[in-house]
Amino acid sequence: MSGIHKGYRKARFNAVARSMLSAVSVAALTTAATAALPTTVFAQGEADEATDLEELLIVARTRGFTGTKTLTPLAEIPQSISVVDQQLMFERAAQDFQDVFRYSAGASVGDSDDSRFDNVSIRSFATSIFVDGLRQTTSGTFINILKIENYTLERAELLRGPSSVLYGTGAPGGILNAISKRPQDEFGGEVAIDFGNDDRVQGKFDVTGALTDTVSARLVGLVRDAESQWGTPDDRIVINPSIQWKPTDNTVVTLIGLYQDNSQGSLGYLPIPFSRDATTVDETLPFDFFQGDIDGDGDGDGFTGLEGSNWSITGIVEHEFTPNLRVRNSTRYLEGDVDYSELFTFGFILDSMGNPYAIDEVPGFTLAFEDFPDGEPFLLERSAFRAEEEYRIFNTDSSIAYDFNLGGIENSVLAGIDYFDISTEEREGFAGFLPPVDTIELFNPNASFAFTGEVPITFGNDTKTRQLGFYIQNQITAFDRLNIVLGLRHDSIKSESRFLGMGEFNEDVDVNEVSFRAGVIYEVIDGVSPYFSYAESFTPVPGSNNGNTFLPQNGRQFEAGIKWEPMPGVLISAAYFDIEEDNLLSQDPGNPNITLQGGARGTTGFEVEVLATLPGDISLTAAYTNFDAEVTETSEANSLFAGDRISDIADELASIWLAKTFDISEDWGVRAGGGVRYIGDKISASQRVI
Repeated sequence: MSGIHKGYRKARFNAVARSMLSAVSVAALTTAATAALPTTVFAQGEADEATDLEELLIVARTRGFTGTKTLTPLAEIPQSISVVDQQLMFERAAQDFQDVFRYSAGASVGDSDDSRFDNVSIRSFATSIFVDGLRQTTSGTFINILKIENYTLERAELLRGPSSVLYGTGAPGGILNAISKRPQDEFGGEVAIDFGNDDRVQGKFDVTGALTDTVSARLVGLVRDAESQWGTPDDRIVINPSIQWKPTDNTVVTLIGLYQDNSQGSLGYLPIPFSRDATTVDETLPFDFFQGDIDGDGDGDGFTGLEGSNWSITGIVEHEFTPNLRVRNSTRYLEGDVDYSELFTFGFILDSMGNPYAIDEVPGFTLAFEDFPDGEPFLLERSAFRAEEEYRIFNTDSSIAYDFNLGGIENSVLAGIDYFDISTEEREGFAGFLPPVDTIELFNPNASFAFTGEVPITFGNDTKTRQLGFYIQNQITAFDRLNIVLGLRHDSIKSESRFLGMGEFNEDVDVNEVSFRAGVIYEVIDGVSPYFSYAESFTPVPGSNNGNTFLPQNGRQFEAGIKWEPMPGVLISAAYFDIEEDNLLSQDPGNPNITLQGGARGTTGFEVEVLATLPGDISLTAAYTNFDAEVTETSEANSLFAGDRISDIADELASIWLAKTFDISEDWGVRAGGGVRYIGDKISASQRVI
């Protein structure tokens, strides 16, 4: 019997104790810190007073950087964007970066607790992760760069749809941009201890303030000792210093350092007949069942897990020559390594002789508890994998912005050049595909899960990828109500790969691509702005088939929607979207070692998102998305047929989150919140593999 499913993450509970270093509340500190950022969510000096309310409500228009690489109100950008600030991350107890987007429209977040990477798809397509506007990873590499620590972030922005005009290579799902905390001029901070289930204890601190009249600094740190739902480690150490220098009123220089060390477990896998398809409690494995070796032989050092560390330094320089002429540069160097080992299973249940039970004995490819012969043990096969990885990333983005008025029409032109360079070294080894390297006995409390096999390094690859892009964008404003965004970009990407094992050969990829973007949004009446946009993306594909280098995957999106600000602090957006990506890759049905290219897939649907800050210190977010993800272009060579539904994509997503502060006394208060999420119907990869 074959079939597995990854263990689902259970709900995590956290309690937190805080000691403030200044006489300000947590919420006030967060708002103050946000308002001083050069790329802040909130506009300085643009607060609107709602004097007709019983309470004085001062709310500034939400702004984002990711959508245009300029600080622009979301209501003026003709594309769907969400911003999640630090306060929301804290309230929702978001453990990983992917958790930040669980309540965002169109976002499908991985259900399993994968220590290797964050898994977020937008509108059914993959996304690219950026930090402070600089790319964190690139397509075509197999390196597991450590997951982002949310406590180091001021906010996170989600730009939906293709984004190659501003960011180069990337999937059509969109951009996830993590914005780091910056030093503040006012002294403040916090010390906190988190407690949670799975023996979670986490200490953290965040201190900031001025050192001189022109220099301010910030130090963020975190130490975590915890476990996953399977009992594997979930430990982390983070040190995040930053310093900011303002030599003049028009110049800001920021340096952000980061060191991170992770010790975590690998994925858990459960056999389907004893988990998802189990019919009674006695037939069901416990929720925390783990097929790997945490410490099976008692020596304190199990086989499975992830050990990794990285460090980076980021520099951001902003200078304003005149109110109409500005320059900006962001540069980062990042270096790290990861060792990962895993015991995994294909879901085969074996008899005492080590032979898998025959699938043809089980109608419909299912297996019930009573189908196993009496007296036979339930043996789960295990195979092993290990990887040793190193990576070095350098990227830089320089731009110049010039504002001018031409015939009563305001123009804000942004021209820039960015460069990305990543070098990776990866070595891998497998043991025991078929037959399995070893087995463990299910439903035996005395069974040993120790792994004693050898997993030699047998193959790997060294990759160096360089991307050079030139882009230009014009944001046009006319009649104080019409906003137009036009963008054009050229990219040159070169990739060199050296494969080791099973014969050694080199492979080069040289791609040149042009991307285009256009959008228009018009405020027809106060606070109501319909819009339309078109955007493109491309993703180079390493590899070849019969000597023919694979073509880049090209994506495009049409989007039409409306943004409504019915009152200060409330933004309601609705959008209809149509995305398509071509030149898909899939395995040859007759030979899984051969990769074929062809066909196209697309997603159409609509989504609604509500972001609201209301009187009484109430925050509300609500979202609904309806998908139709399917193959749009037939490619018989790789068995893709138009109309086939894409696997593992829910047809509906819905969520709501509500939080409120309750004052206990003049100096003390309690903030409580809760949310509900709904994930619609999916089809499994066994029904249709895409």
